[in-house]
Amino acid sequence: MGDMKRAWPAVALSLVLAGCAAKDVTPVAVAPGADSALVNFLADKRALARQYEKEGRLKEALQQWRYVAAAAPADAEAKERVDELGDQIAALRQQYFKEGEEALAHQETHKAQIAYLKALLLDGSDEEARNRLREIDRTIALANQNRKDQKAMSEYRTAMVKRQDTLEEYEAKVKAPLKRGDHRRVIDLSDQFLKRNPDNKVAAEYRKKAYLALVDESRRRGNYRDALTYLGSAVESADADDRQEFEAKVKTVRDELADKLYSEGLSYMTSDLDRAIELLEQALTYNPEHLRAKQSLAQARKMRDTLSRIAPK
Repeated sequence: MGDMKRAWPAVALSLVLAGCAAKDVTPVAVAPGADSALVNFLADKRALARQYEKEGRLKEALQQWRYVAAAAPADAEAKERVDELGDQIAALRQQYFKEGEEALAHQETHKAQIAYLKALLLDGSDEEARNRLREIDRTIALANQNRKDQKAMSEYRTAMVKRQDTLEEYEAKVKAPLKRGDHRRVIDLSDQFLKRNPDNKVAAEYRKKAYLALVDESRRRGNYRDALTYLGSAVESADADDRQEFEAKVKTVRDELADKLYSEGLSYMTSDLDRAIELLEQALTYNPEHLRAKQSLAQARKMRDTLSRIAPK
C-alpha cells in the first residue's frame, strides 16, 4: 500500500497531461489527498496562464487554463478563463478576417497579409488563414510577373523605334511579297511601318491595295462575308476622295451576298422551311430591296403556317 501512495503523484500527473492533449479537454479525476507535486503543477500552470494573458499570448494562455480545468474540475476561475479566452480568440479571428477581406477589396495586399498572419498566430492550425495567405502570395507573384512583362515590352518598343525603317527600306521589303501576290505579308509590313509613321500615304496606299486584292480573291471564291471584312479594313487607309467608290463596292458585295443567301434559301424550300426562312431573312438584311427574296420569304412563311395548322396533334 505504501508503494501505491508513493507512485500516485506521477500517475495522477500523467493522467492530467494525457487529458489535456486534446483541444476539447475532458476533466481528469484526481484522487483525494494527492500530494504537493500535483498542487505545485497546477499552481505553475495558473501562473503561466496569467503571464501569457498579460503578454497577449491568448492561445498559449488558453492551453494552460485547460490543463488546470482538466486536473481541477471544480476550479471556477479555470472554467471561466477557458470560456472567456475561447470567445475572445474567436472574436479576434473574425475581426482579423474582416480586416483582411476589406484590405483585399481595396487591393492592399500587404495589409491583408498582416491581418491573416494575426489570425494564424491565434491558431497555427487555421487552414483557412493559410489558404488566404497562399492566395495573396500568388496574386503578388502574378503582379510581379506582369510588371516584368510590361518592362520587357517597353524595352522591346524602344528597340523597335531605334530600328525604324526608312521609306526606301520599307518599299524594298514590300517588293518581294508584292511580286508573289502575298497580300497578307504586304499588309503586315505596312501596318508595322504605319505604327511608326501613321501619316505616310505611300504605305497607306500599299495597304489599301493589298486589302482590295483580298476582296477580289474572296469574291471569286464566293466568300462575300470575308470580302466585306476586307473592305472595312481597306477603308481605314482610304482618302476622303475614295469614300464614294468604297461605298459603291460595299453595296455591290452586299448585293452579291444577298443573292447567294437567296439561292441557298430556295434550295431548302422543299426540305427545311425553317432553314429556308432563316437564309431568306439573312438575304434581306444585306439587301432589304431584294424583291425575289421578299416574295420567297412570304411564300415560305405561309407554307410553314399552313403545315402547322394541318399537322396532326
